[in-house]
Amino acid sequence: MRKYLVQFADEEFVVQVRLLTEDEQPNSEQTGTDSGITAVPPKEKVIDKQCESLEAPLGGTILKINVKVGDRVKTGDLLMTLEALKLENEITAPFDGEIVEVMVSTGSTIDLGDPLLTIQKAEE
Repeated sequence: MRKYLVQFADEEFVVQVRLLTEDEQPNSEQTGTDSGITAVPPKEKVIDKQCESLEAPLGGTILKINVKVGDRVKTGDLLMTLEALKLENEITAPFDGEIVEVMVSTGSTIDLGDPLLTIQKAEE
């Protein structure tokens, strides 16, 4: 499964996408369309205007996650360690805030730009 940040009508939503197996492929009778694509309304808004999704600066493997949902972080705090090209890269907080969502787990393989976590900015 992959998570993506989608913006629609000035609102942002996190959506999960999963590739269907051959047995799960919908037919036009199930979807009401010939394309096999079904739009599903979002169940809940995950991100508001004061939240920011932190994306992977490069592809690799998550070695360690140092935060969990609800943790408060300061600019520069270590959030997680990413191994890429046999080097350990520290992912740090870009601003003060609170962790709203962690989208990866230890051992996850990620690509450049994959969402890692969401931070709600601290009120100034």
